[in-house]
Amino acid sequence: MGWYSCVNTALFLFHMNSIPYIASITKNCSISTLTSMQDDGKQQDFLITVGTYEASVHCWKLALSYHPSRGYETLIEKYFSTKHHSSFVRCMASSCFDSSVIVSAAADEQIHIYNGRKKTFVADIMVDGDVTSLHLCDHQGKVVSDIYPYDIFGESKACDVTCAPPGYAIATTMKGFVHVWKLNLDWQPVLVIQAHSKKCTDIALHPSGKLGLSVGDDRMLSIIDMGKGHVALTIKHTAKLEKCRFAGITGDHYTLVDSKDNGILVVDTETNKTQRKIEVKVKRSRICNVRFLNASLLLCAFEDGSLRMYDILTGEEVEELNLWDEIEDSGVENGRSPICKDFCVVPVVQPCGALRGIVVATSTSGIMSFIGITQSSEGLGFMYLNHIHEGALRATCITASILKNENSPRMLGGLNGI
Repeated sequence: MGWYSCVNTALFLFHMNSIPYIASITKNCSISTLTSMQDDGKQQDFLITVGTYEASVHCWKLALSYHPSRGYETLIEKYFSTKHHSSFVRCMASSCFDSSVIVSAAADEQIHIYNGRKKTFVADIMVDGDVTSLHLCDHQGKVVSDIYPYDIFGESKACDVTCAPPGYAIATTMKGFVHVWKLNLDWQPVLVIQAHSKKCTDIALHPSGKLGLSVGDDRMLSIIDMGKGHVALTIKHTAKLEKCRFAGITGDHYTLVDSKDNGILVVDTETNKTQRKIEVKVKRSRICNVRFLNASLLLCAFEDGSLRMYDILTGEEVEELNLWDEIEDSGVENGRSPICKDFCVVPVVQPCGALRGIVVATSTSGIMSFIGITQSSEGLGFMYLNHIHEGALRATCITASILKNENSPRMLGGLNGI
């Protein structure tokens, strides 16, 4: 029986106070001074969680509604804050479809688990080595902390996702290991795999949950049999690989981010042969993260705030936007452009005009930008929604999820006690 076998879980919860914060509302893509949502639009709620250099974790609630006569409106308010880590937060993960499980990892060899809906700290896990990346999977090994295994940007007009709750947390470490934990009382790892001889920087899981790819500072690509719990194959690369991602719900391709040349390798999953290298136009700005929207479209964020969409089948750039262009107080005009540290994509699962998803990006200067992903007959596009500016917030990483309400997709089962 593989690591993704079904388990029953139970979590002990501890209380944590919330801190209220109200931000402005965007109306028809412009900043407005409204302070409450209107009643005649169907509201969808999301939870945005940010880790910082100050070792703290902050959550905001984003409420979104759409009115044919007035356009999109957003309300952003502080949900809760906490500081349980002793060093800066390096990475975070949460289920895209349910905010009951949020995990954070810092440079203190600890992983912390929170219940986002109840605003509670749940538990911590000691790790042998600092964690470099975090992911959540269901009981069958299917990733729930990213949207690529789901048809969010497919042909249907509205995404009707049926998904399972998180059952496992997966982490990579500075010592080259891949750890897998069950989300239950003992928090003991069910798998510990030595995948690299140096720092393991990232891992990607096939949509089936049975195959993993990891990259590291040893310039090796490790192909992991997640069912048997061992490295099945290693491939040496001359490129300095930093991030890896599977494409879409089939996983027919995967991409490798070459941080040395700031390029993206597109690889066939069956043959492990590189089909093309996408040469990005942003040469002086490092790629901070990449995420697939569907089987062919890859979204890339750069440290200078560029958000670019690439078609991996052609290698062409199909859409581009700067995260800070619509923000008057971003500091760009003074030559102090914010450094984008991370971004995530949360799906819009109910009909909301042309909006199908929201990109949330964060920076070291306290700016958090909300960009809508729209879908039309011409394809996917970007639309500025809103931003907040927390001057004292030096963000390092971000994750987002649907805040469960009457508009949330149906969940298969649930975590006991959550």
